[in-house]
Amino acid sequence: MHYVVATPQQCKVLVRKRSCYCGECLYENFDTSQNKELVDSLQEIILQREAFAATTPAQSENPVAEPAHLHVADLVNKDSLIATAVDEGDSCDYYMLKITSYGPVVLKKDVIKDYGCAFSAGSTDLKGNLFSGTT
Repeated sequence: MHYVVATPQQCKVLVRKRSCYCGECLYENFDTSQNKELVDSLQEIILQREAFAATTPAQSENPVAEPAHLHVADLVNKDSLIATAVDEGDSCDYYMLKITSYGPVVLKKDVIKDYGCAFSAGSTDLKGNLFSGTT
């Protein structure tokens, strides 16, 4: 299991064996993923509670789970390594990004990356070294 999506229902998660961080998947539009042929479908998993989990009276009376909306930037830190699949027309199969910042950074001015992506001031980005590769 490599990719986990939290749901509002306690003890229920969606999982798949490969991660995808295309724009569609980042906005949780998994059915329209740009990498459908590379990732498997999300499977529902029901987690089992631990037998001796500590709970407060309030938790045991009204258990409510808030949805978790995490992005890859929330899950990485310095020296993390991220792999992303690329379009068929590119000269490589994937990109690797070795993170050099301590988590996401807020951009102070508009930035256009060497590879053509534009980011507005105030948005968050990860600093790192980008490598291209083939399988």
